[in-house]
Amino acid sequence: RQRRLEQMREDAQKHERHKDKRIAAAEEHEQQIEEKEKEMRAKSDQSYFREIRSKAYMGDEGATVADRLKNQRHRRAKNLNDPLERDG
Repeated sequence: RQRRLEQMREDAQKHERHKDKRIAAAEEHEQQIEEKEKEMRAKSDQSYFREIRSKAYMGDEGATVADRLKNQRHRRAKNLNDPLERDG
């Protein structure tokens, strides 16, 4: 019984250390992204933000705006809601 209790404590400590490392890595990654965005804003380099917006709007790689509009028209005709057009 004592041995199992010690094993559980050891596992808990190992889990906490691993969790702390993951949290620190996520915070560092988020900080790098913030710095990159801050740098882009300072330089007025909007290409990064334009790329993000186009990926969010267009979705598929290589698709053109014409493809997107054609798809929207088709989905509306079939009465299928596009996730970007839902009202809530």
